[in-house]
Amino acid sequence: MTQILLTGGAGFVGSHTAEALLAKGHHVRVLDVLDPQIHGKERQFPSALDPRVERMRGDVRRPGDLAKALDGIEVVFHFAARTGVGQSQYEVARYVDTNVGGTAALLQAIVGQKTRIKKLVLASSRAVYGEGAARCPRHGQGHPARRVRGDLERGDFQIKCAHCGRDMRPVPTAEDAALDPGSIYALTKKHQEDLCLQTASAHGFSVVILRYFNVYGSRQSLGNPYTGVVTVFFLPTPDDIKKGIGRIRSLGEKPKGGPPRQLRADRPGFVVPSLVWAIPRGWAFGGTKRLLVKPKTFFNGLKGMNKIVDKNGRSHYDEIRMV
Repeated sequence: MTQILLTGGAGFVGSHTAEALLAKGHHVRVLDVLDPQIHGKERQFPSALDPRVERMRGDVRRPGDLAKALDGIEVVFHFAARTGVGQSQYEVARYVDTNVGGTAALLQAIVGQKTRIKKLVLASSRAVYGEGAARCPRHGQGHPARRVRGDLERGDFQIKCAHCGRDMRPVPTAEDAALDPGSIYALTKKHQEDLCLQTASAHGFSVVILRYFNVYGSRQSLGNPYTGVVTVFFLPTPDDIKKGIGRIRSLGEKPKGGPPRQLRADRPGFVVPSLVWAIPRGWAFGGTKRLLVKPKTFFNGLKGMNKIVDKNGRSHYDEIRMV
C-alpha cells in the first residue's frame, strides 16, 4: 500500500483519481482549500468524494498545512491550481500566486521532509504549446503566428501562417514540440514544470508530468472557467446539481432542452487510469515523438459534443471524456 497525497484532490479529476487509487489498494489523503469558485460558498468536501479518502482542508501555499499533509507520504499528485485561461489574463497575481507560488511552497516542503517522497506527478496542460502544430498549404508544417486582436474583432478565429498569413490547418502536436505558452495560465503551468524538474533533479525524487487537453465529465464544476464552452450547451437540472451525479441537459438549437442524460465516454476512465499508471514509472510516455494533442476549433468542438449527446439529449458513453 502506497501512501499518496492529492493536492486539489476534492475537484473533478482529483476525486476520480482518488477512487482509482483506492481501488488499487493505496491509501489516499486529499489536501484541498475548497475554493468557492469550484465548491460553492459552503466550501464543503463534495459528497461524491469516496468516504475512504482522508480529508484535510488546507492551502498548498501554507507551510503548516503542507507539513501535516506530507507526513508519511510517498507519492504526491499535484492537482491544486487555478485553471481558467481567459480569467488568468485578468487575475495575473492570483494565478501566479496559486499555481507558481503554491508549487514552490509544495516543493520547499518536500525538500524539508526527513523522509523524502519517491515521486511527484504534476498535472500540467497542453496550453504550454500555445496553438500547437499546424500546416500551411504553402510552407508546410510549423507553428502558427500569434493571434491578432483585429482578426478576432472581425470574427476571424483561424490560425495563420507566420510566413505568409494564410490560414493553417491544425495537426497533431508531438510531445517534444517547442513550447509557446500564450496566456498567463499557460506560463504558470510551464513554470510549474520547470520548478518540479529542477527540484527533483537536485533532491533525488522522480517526476511525471502529464499535459492535459480539455477533460470533461461528471463532478465538473460549472463555476470553473476551465469548463468553458460546454456549459453553454449542457445545462444541469437543479436536482442533478444537488445530487452531484453529473447529469446534463442538452440545449440543442432551441432554448427548450431534452430530458437529462448521463454524460458518458467512449473510452471509460481514459484519463484516470493514465494517472494511476504513472505511479510505478519514472517517466510519462516513454518516447519523445508521441502524439500528444490534436487541437480543435470551436466548430470541431461542437461536432465532438454531437458525438456525446444529440439535440434530443440521447447519449451513448460513460464516465470521463476528453474532447
